[in-house]
Amino acid sequence: MAPKSSVIMSVPVELYYEVFLTNLSVVNVCLNLMQLNIYIYSV
Repeated sequence: MAPKSSVIMSVPVELYYEVFLTNLSVVNVCLNLMQLNIYIYSV
């Protein structure tokens, strides 16, 4: 059994970067939808 840290290090950094970017874009979409809802309700 290899320690978990070595398994984590064997995962390519690009994969983490892709997941990080997709999470950021999802958060941005959610924030934009929230702002749109606030704008609609305030009108």
